[in-house]
Amino acid sequence: MFDKQIIFTGKHANYLRKLAKGSSSDSAEWVFQYNYEVLLIAPLIGFLYNRTAEAEKNTDVKENNIFLEAINRIRKDLLFTYRLIMILHKQKELSVDERLNRAFRYDRDDEKRKSGDEVFWGYVLGGIEVLYEKFVEEPHGSDELVQNIYEFIETFQMTKVNDFDQDAVIKLCQQAGI
Repeated sequence: MFDKQIIFTGKHANYLRKLAKGSSSDSAEWVFQYNYEVLLIAPLIGFLYNRTAEAEKNTDVKENNIFLEAINRIRKDLLFTYRLIMILHKQKELSVDERLNRAFRYDRDDEKRKSGDEVFWGYVLGGIEVLYEKFVEEPHGSDELVQNIYEFIETFQMTKVNDFDQDAVIKLCQQAGI
C-alpha cells in the first residue's frame, strides 16, 4: 500500500494546483506548501464531512502527481489514516470483523482490499473538494482566506472532533490485537 506515485486527474488535479504552492500553482495564495500535505488531511476531512467523490478521467486537464519520494515521507501517516477510516466507515452496516479485515488483514491482497481502497480514495477526493471550496472558491483576498482558515479550524474543533469516539477506536484496535 502507498508504494507508488499517486496521480490525480480532472478537477481534482486542478484543485490541488490551487491548494498547494509546490504544485506550481498560478494562484497568489496557498493554504498548503505541497500536494502531499493536502493528501494527509483530505481523507480525514472527507470522512468527517461525509463527502466522497469519484475521480474524473478528463484528459484535457493536465495530471497532477505526488511522487513516490513524497509518499515515502508520509506512508506511515497515510496507512494510519487508511486504517482509521476502515474502522470507522459504515460502523452500523459492516461487522466489526469486516472493518478490522479491511483495516489490517487485507493489506497484501489487492482484490480483497479493493473495496476499502475505493472508500478511502472517495474520501480523499471528497476532502479535496471540501478544502477547495473552503479555501479557494470562497475567499476573495488574503484577509478572507485567513478568516476562512480560522473559521474552518474553529468549526472543526467544536463539532467534528467532539463527534469522534476515540475509546471505540482503541477498543477495536485491541480486538484486532494491535
